[in-house]
Amino acid sequence: MILSMTGFGRASVTGGGFTIDCEVKSFNNKFLDLSLRLPQLLQSREYDIREVVRTRVRRGKVYMNLQMKAENGVASAFSPDASSIEAFITGLKKIKKEHKLKDKISLSHLLLFRDMFTQQSTELSDDTFEAVKNAVNLALDNLFEMRKAEGQQLSEDISLRLGLIEQLTSEVDTLTKSGVREQFDKLKDRAKELVENVTQYSERFELELALLADRSDVTEECVRIRSHIKYMRESINSAEESGKRLNFLCQELNREANTISSKSASAEVTFLAVKIKEEVERIREQVQNLE
Repeated sequence: MILSMTGFGRASVTGGGFTIDCEVKSFNNKFLDLSLRLPQLLQSREYDIREVVRTRVRRGKVYMNLQMKAENGVASAFSPDASSIEAFITGLKKIKKEHKLKDKISLSHLLLFRDMFTQQSTELSDDTFEAVKNAVNLALDNLFEMRKAEGQQLSEDISLRLGLIEQLTSEVDTLTKSGVREQFDKLKDRAKELVENVTQYSERFELELALLADRSDVTEECVRIRSHIKYMRESINSAEESGKRLNFLCQELNREANTISSKSASAEVTFLAVKIKEEVERIREQVQNLE
């Protein structure tokens, strides 16, 4: 089952003296790009949290926000550095006096200098971090439920369009088989108009015309398109990461459609090739959102 790269998940877990809230959302990206927003208490465990996410998410731009609320006052707290604050206020008063400023000294001025506040951190216990990992995994579970649901919709749409491409390819194949002979006859008639005595070199004449007509045969391209469609259907139903593979197969389908368009002398076949390319482009847009 293919997965979308777009999703959202949320979870809340209580354990280790804390209530941990985790929110995670993901968007399209060629590679895994993880952005974490962590409380100060979890900064030292950022690598471990990243590893939890990496084991489950392969591609996408992932944003994760973790918040911790302590129970029974176990929270890490901020305490002011009294001597620094006093010196700072004294300096501000001196500046006010020298420059005859009328602004009042407020708390907002003090908060601009965070160095005057020291953090009393609580050591993170194993039980607390286990609760953090549980919250992360539960949020990822919810994220994957949404990604799975959207992936199912994308899978159905891609399968529908592959069926249309297969139908268009069959029409191209049918037209080509009858069109090669028609192309040969047209070339022969045109050549007779330009050459006065055809019987003089009729064998060489017939051979060259046959080779020219055969160049418009796109049977080989139609066979390759069907082969690509087969592999795309297998990738859609595969449990493995399939986004990159499907993107590559889209490029190959587009290449074959271009070849059909350039080789065929039939306006109808060229039009069908354009329609194939349109469907391939729609699939490619969907594939960009797959993991």
